[in-house]
Amino acid sequence: MSYDIGPRIGIEGEKAFKDSLSAVVSNVKALGAEMKAVTAAFSGNEHSMEALTAQSGVLERSISATEEEIALLNKQYDSQKKVLEGLGEALEQAAAEYPALAAAAAEPFARLSEFVRSYGGAFCYAGIPEQRVYFRDRYPDYLSAHETEISAGDGAYARAMAEAGVDFLDMAAVYDAQGHPEAYYSAVDHHYRYYGAYAAYRAILEHLSAAGWNLPVLTEEELDFRELPNPYIATRNRKLYNLWPNGEGAVIGVQRDPVPFTRYDNGEPSDRPLFVLPEEEYLPTTYNLYMGGDFGETVLETDRPELPNALIFGDSFTNALETLLYASFNETRVLDLRHYGGMSLREYVETHRPDVVLCIQNDTFYYLGGGNNHVWEEP
Repeated sequence: MSYDIGPRIGIEGEKAFKDSLSAVVSNVKALGAEMKAVTAAFSGNEHSMEALTAQSGVLERSISATEEEIALLNKQYDSQKKVLEGLGEALEQAAAEYPALAAAAAEPFARLSEFVRSYGGAFCYAGIPEQRVYFRDRYPDYLSAHETEISAGDGAYARAMAEAGVDFLDMAAVYDAQGHPEAYYSAVDHHYRYYGAYAAYRAILEHLSAAGWNLPVLTEEELDFRELPNPYIATRNRKLYNLWPNGEGAVIGVQRDPVPFTRYDNGEPSDRPLFVLPEEEYLPTTYNLYMGGDFGETVLETDRPELPNALIFGDSFTNALETLLYASFNETRVLDLRHYGGMSLREYVETHRPDVVLCIQNDTFYYLGGGNNHVWEEP
């Protein structure tokens, strides 16, 4: 399966360069055609003074046009070389600055992890690559693919978490070990597809199993993966009013023997299913089909007290994972701290004392303040 990342937007000055180059190339081609016409016109008399004079004039203009093309390319090369040198200097500076930033970012997670461990629970942070990061080799140099974050920031962040004693699961490394499948991520949305979410689910469950947690796992045989026929208006393409043509559909994984649950959203009973789908196939859908989108708080109860309870907090990458993770726990509480304001995360953990606390966040949020990074307040 192959994906094209879609429309590309040029940097300042690139359009002028392309227009100039196109004009020069067109001129060279026209002169080539003119030379053929001159040669044909003097067929049989090609060694006459008139023929040689006409050919010489076209040749001089052809040489001049070629020199103009070479000069234009050299100018663009020098310009891009300066840009790359500037990016290299920025990367070196970032590499020097990121360790301190990462250590500061890791500190509150270390405090939270220590608190969870103090009552016998487990904390794990799953870092998920965002689409621009996952498909960074598909983006041209002039678009932001978060190359600096990948080269310097992500590595520094993972090291800082390890040094602070935080159990950090780097899903980028997990995906790479699985061959970096293209099908894991959307071509038109900044999230992963359901295949990527399922791979993350299995990696998280295997990680928790290695730590001693005996949890039921939804295997591939227990799920019916379906690509929906509905038009998929994803976050990238909707910024273009969904004008970029593509055939990608959203994917869901329907349990063959569903684990029943009782759901609450923001403290109120909810009849929303795991996948909120349009009534008709011609109606569009979005990533919000997973769990119905972002909520400040969602609680899923499965009435299986023999299983541990979980708290998941994080950004919208949790949404697709929630449809899977809840089946492995008795009670699953989900918070998006960008929208939840009932109490601090520390107070919430202290109130509910979940056995397993999971943070799930994409890597472009690692160094942002607030939201799902605001994880610790002193009592």
